[in-house]
Amino acid sequence: MRTSFRARLAGGEDVFGIFAKTASHQTIEVLGRSSLDYIVIDAEHAPFSRGDLDVCLLAAHATGLPALVRVPELTDAAILGPLDLGAAGVMVPHIQNAEQAKRAVRAAKYAGARGFSNSPRAGDYGLRPVAAHAQESDPAVAVVAMIEDEAGIENLREIAAVDGIDALFIGRVDLTISLGQSDVAHPAVEAAVQRIVAAAPVLGKPLGALAGSAELCAALRHDGVRMFLLGTDQAILRTAVADLATRARRSLS
Repeated sequence: MRTSFRARLAGGEDVFGIFAKTASHQTIEVLGRSSLDYIVIDAEHAPFSRGDLDVCLLAAHATGLPALVRVPELTDAAILGPLDLGAAGVMVPHIQNAEQAKRAVRAAKYAGARGFSNSPRAGDYGLRPVAAHAQESDPAVAVVAMIEDEAGIENLREIAAVDGIDALFIGRVDLTISLGQSDVAHPAVEAAVQRIVAAAPVLGKPLGALAGSAELCAALRHDGVRMFLLGTDQAILRTAVADLATRARRSLS
């Protein structure tokens, strides 16, 4: 499952997922029975404890749904934990330079600085031999660098050149704040995004972005995006319920 997702990124396929912000294994199970290609469990902005991640990643495995985890910070421990629990990879926020990108990759790979153990879920609870686990894990784990600061754009080519970075994700909202704006559609923000897009053809890495509509997906794909996040479980639930309630009331009027 994990190898398949990273391979799909490397192959330039279009992959569609959502942010999971609800710490509920039942929600993950439901999403695993949809047509999503992956999810990103948001441990940066949502209240996921280590225990929550454990059961949510178990639910993802049970339904064959590749699950990345957006980690809260660039530390060895923050990256090691989700991977030991069986995450398909990590999304690392605020990557601003090549050294930070290298740190993220080192923390995610046994060939780097990732602490080794085959006893957690990732190692089939000790059933996978040490040598096999060491050899198979690194090619399977995806590392996605979030570009959401002006410095990250300035150093984009150096970040993309880091071996082991599998995709660059445009964090438009944080980028908006870092540029001193409050509107994600502000011309300064759009100009910054276009700088990333313009560099994409020579970066050699797929781009990712938040895309809340089919029309936006089409526009982003034209710009070189291949990794789409269609929204959050919370927003999709809220919108669907609000729409259902509105249509029900209208049917009685």
